[in-house]
Amino acid sequence: MNNSSITLLLTSIVLLVMTAAAASLVIYKQEQAGEEVRSRMVDLKIWSDLTSAEDSLVSPTDGEAGSRSRLRALVLLSESDTIAFLTTVENTAKSLGVGVTTLDLKEEKISDQYFNELVATFSLRGEGEAVERVLKLLELLPYRSHIGSLNLNRGLGITDATVVLRVSTIK
Repeated sequence: MNNSSITLLLTSIVLLVMTAAAASLVIYKQEQAGEEVRSRMVDLKIWSDLTSAEDSLVSPTDGEAGSRSRLRALVLLSESDTIAFLTTVENTAKSLGVGVTTLDLKEEKISDQYFNELVATFSLRGEGEAVERVLKLLELLPYRSHIGSLNLNRGLGITDATVVLRVSTIK
């Protein structure tokens, strides 16, 4: 082999390595973008599920059944509504990859003459961003509710949260 052949061979090898590196970088960036899109799609589906109850608030329904439907969208009327609410919270967290445990569940009397509050304490554990998304979705629940307290502990890659969620119930 002469010098020009060796130079051509080395140039070809360098170009092949550079092309492979560029292709790997493009594939990596596409995977990152795809993961973000999948994450956004999960958020959109969860948001759609959580706000479906709001449809009954804006749809023109007449009579007692319509009023009860609009009220159900805001407060928990029965034990089955409470179970559905807890299932929604658990499924929402699990779909985002966050472990959820219900630590405490009790009903408290409040000063409002028509309502009590269901006080639900949840323990969340997962990746930091996922836990934050669950907390944001809990703030946006289509119920007459609010977060009473929040304890957030961030670790290396794992975040633990204890959240007390207060939801109105009918007396």
